[in-house]
Amino acid sequence: MSNEVGAAIQVQPNASRVLKRWNFDFARARLVEARKGFFIDGHTLEVKNELVYGDVEETYGAKFYYAHRIDLHSELKLLALGHEGVGNPAELLLKKEVIDYVGGVPLFFVPSVSSSPSRTMLMSSRMPKKD
Repeated sequence: MSNEVGAAIQVQPNASRVLKRWNFDFARARLVEARKGFFIDGHTLEVKNELVYGDVEETYGAKFYYAHRIDLHSELKLLALGHEGVGNPAELLLKKEVIDYVGGVPLFFVPSVSSSPSRTMLMSSRMPKKD
């Protein structure tokens, strides 16, 4: 998540529904509501098909968005690490070696402040509560 670049990401209604439950701020993250989609011939740039997403929210219970990768990642990181998210803030560790999994949770090798290495199990405290 450092120095992110890339193309737009489609945030389908099933994903935006989950983000909404996490108090994701779609406006702050600068997501754009998808209203149309196009299938375009790669050689001639002729529009082959046009899709109109007028009733997505009514049909699927959530909106369909387009997001820039860095904006989506930044808002998710803010929710995970800041005090706005659900639960206690998480700690983000980058470039750490995953040495094992215990109960589906990664076990990282994290050098300690002293000269002897320690192993720390990291679990996300930001997982949303089940209904």
